[in-house]
Amino acid sequence: RVIAFSGRALDPPEGEPAEDPPPAKYMNSPEGPLYKKGQVLFGLHEARVAVRKAGQALLCEGNFDLVSIHQAGLENVLAPLGTAFTLEQAKLIRRFAEEVVVIFDGDSAGRRATRAAFPLLEGAGLRGRVVRLPGGQDPDTFIRAQGAPAFASLVKNAMPIMDFLIHDAADQATDAASIGAAIQSLGPLLARIESPVERGLY
Repeated sequence: RVIAFSGRALDPPEGEPAEDPPPAKYMNSPEGPLYKKGQVLFGLHEARVAVRKAGQALLCEGNFDLVSIHQAGLENVLAPLGTAFTLEQAKLIRRFAEEVVVIFDGDSAGRRATRAAFPLLEGAGLRGRVVRLPGGQDPDTFIRAQGAPAFASLVKNAMPIMDFLIHDAADQATDAASIGAAIQSLGPLLARIESPVERGLY
């Protein structure tokens, strides 16, 4: 049963003026008794069997990313809708799978969203892996440019989320001060790893 709708604003037809001010990129139904955006996942109805079968959910950011990934043959894909990823959504995934592959955009906002997802996955008892998209691309643009097999290869070789966070922190560190800040920022994340053996290895 439908509980909400989501739409994507498209560019005007060629030759017609753009709206001023431009509309919001996505337009979603308002929240109500049945639709609380932090508690549901876009695509779960279609993907739940594939997610359970794979034991793994692919988590992307937007509607078009989800559709592109699904069309590329990876049907176990989900997305938040109109909200950042939440603990309630992580717990919902845990009912179907034990692992999440995070495929957020390759820009700075996507990296921040991946960092924010780590404690939520840990809190829900989910293993996390991350696909690193090159050059600030999103899944939709990568699949259009490189093709479905190249994207499937990225997913297959996704790195553990803690490895991603360490590499990302190292990439931002350019001098002694930023290296110190990067190491300090990783401390609270490492402390969240439940396994003392894994935490010690990191």
